[in-house]
Amino acid sequence: MAPVLYVGYYDNSRSVGGEAMDGGYTLTKVNIDIVNLECNFDLTVGYPQFVQIEILNESGKRMLTVAARELAGEKKTNFKFKAKAFPTGKYTLKIIGEAFTAEQKFFILN
Repeated sequence: MAPVLYVGYYDNSRSVGGEAMDGGYTLTKVNIDIVNLECNFDLTVGYPQFVQIEILNESGKRMLTVAARELAGEKKTNFKFKAKAFPTGKYTLKIIGEAFTAEQKFFILN
């Protein structure tokens, strides 16, 4: 029997299931519970990497660091934070990974 060579590659723009991942990540919208102002969102990265997640106010001042840690690749991770102390206004969810940077705007009515 002759030896067989299998060639594979990793495409960080697609998940294992084949769904397109923009820039190697997928991010859901920030869900806000309007009663208690608890917020959450899901983040999936294409491959293991360190990410820093921050909430910025309209002027770009950091209001909260949600996480700064290593995330496993191809695994949806849910993040939660409380916005009860935030004044009413526009905010930006900013995620800085090793291979991408993402921002998402949301509004808090407090």
